[in-house]
Amino acid sequence: ELLYNTWWHHSLFISCEHHVKDYTRELSILYAISRVATQSLQLDDILNSSLDKVLEVLEIEAGAILLLDPDGQSMTIRAHR
Repeated sequence: ELLYNTWWHHSLFISCEHHVKDYTRELSILYAISRVATQSLQLDDILNSSLDKVLEVLEIEAGAILLLDPDGQSMTIRAHR
C-alpha cells in the first residue's frame, strides 16, 4: 500500500505540474496580447499585432481572427496569416 500511495502522489504531482504549465502558458499569451493591444487605438492594428503574438507564442504559422457581424449571424475575417 505504501508503494501505491507513493505512486499515486507522484502521479497527482505530475498531473498538477502539467496543469500549472498549461495555465502559465495561457496567462503568458494573454499578457502578451494585452501588451500588444495597448500600443494602438486602431482595431486592425490591434488584431494584426495580437494575431502575430499568438502565432509566435504558440509556435504556429497560420491563424485568423474573425469578428461577429452586427447581425449576429455571420463572421468576417479581420486578420489572417
